[in-house]
Amino acid sequence: SGSDGVTTTNETTTETTTTSADEADEADEAMTPEEEAAELTDRMYSLYTGGGKGVDEDGTTFYFAFNEENDNLMIALLDADHSQFLKYHGYLDELEDGQSVLTGYYEGDYIPYNLENGEDGFFTITFPQNGDVVEMELMDYDEFVEDFVAEWVNFEN
Repeated sequence: SGSDGVTTTNETTTETTTTSADEADEADEAMTPEEEAAELTDRMYSLYTGGGKGVDEDGTTFYFAFNEENDNLMIALLDADHSQFLKYHGYLDELEDGQSVLTGYYEGDYIPYNLENGEDGFFTITFPQNGDVVEMELMDYDEFVEDFVAEWVNFEN
């Protein structure tokens, strides 16, 4: 208290924290498999509403996830020896010749494919760039997510 009454002093401290890309990667690496599975599961449910799985003649497992409301797509490939797992995210485009294309979020990033509906929950995807044909089975989406997430987390760890 001063000679002229009560004096109050307010101090505000602001701390700014920045994270470099390397530190962010290290933080991601620090995630447990369970945390990674939970995060990927949430992402799958937020982006897609259905999915199918199939294996080509070389033993590569294909995952195809889709969203009927907004055309989000994912195509993922896990090779037979489990040494490579590729995921492509994007949205459905239709070319003038009727061919479907997964167009990625980066310019020039796309995967052409042809999809033929079969019977009893089966469909066929053909990739014209390499002639690969995959018989796919539409799965219960909860089972699809559980299977895909387990394979991805197992591959990553």
